[in-house]
Amino acid sequence: MWETESELRDFIKKKLEETNHSVKTEVPIRGFRIDLIAEKEESIEKFETEKMAVNIVGTKKVIKGIEVKLHNRNEIYNAINKCINLSYFPELDEVYVAFPEIYLNKGIEAILKMHPIGAILVTKEKCEIIPPYRSRKPPNLHPTSSRPFKAVIGKIFEIYLGAYNDGEKNAYNVKFKWKPAKPFKIPLGEKNIKTVSKIEPRQSVSMPFKIEVRPKSKPGKYGIFASISAEGLDPISTSFEIPIEETHN
Repeated sequence: MWETESELRDFIKKKLEETNHSVKTEVPIRGFRIDLIAEKEESIEKFETEKMAVNIVGTKKVIKGIEVKLHNRNEIYNAINKCINLSYFPELDEVYVAFPEIYLNKGIEAILKMHPIGAILVTKEKCEIIPPYRSRKPPNLHPTSSRPFKAVIGKIFEIYLGAYNDGEKNAYNVKFKWKPAKPFKIPLGEKNIKTVSKIEPRQSVSMPFKIEVRPKSKPGKYGIFASISAEGLDPISTSFEIPIEETHN
């Protein structure tokens, strides 16, 4: 039927395009090469309890990452493991493993139900898409911070800016930044922006920053203004107050 995996991949691509998918082959994402990326505008369904009916409330573009395997169940399990990793990528809405239907068994079905991974079952006539039983929630960052109880005029102190990801996908290129508004300034040789490459689900990251209080500042309480941003996420603003004194008591 198919002599090579690339022949099976091209067959799946053709069948997806017949169902209005836009399909690309061998797509690199974050160091991985994905066999197929398929995009399609799909309906957003909402279940109305009072009417006991499903209504279409709009459409959204769904991006599917698809790994294709041809020969045996061991390769399919390898592809499932790769798909588990891919399912944490925010670029992909859904992840699928595609293989000839003859290899489907109860063991593979049970494994797929444990993870947010769907299946594309292929015969010589068609491709049957079995959607994932659930999808991972997108990354969701919450700002965290720690700072001293007070600072001293003309001195340098340290704060920590951080974030906790309570989503189910990775957040990438997370940038922490504080704004050097008076009476605070950036000490010589320091930076007010730091970046981490990734924050995984249920992971918290904290970055240290040194801040200097300008000489001749007046004692009082002042705000430190900061922001956190990441790929594909709206920036988050946060602030807190620090008392400034002339000398330590």
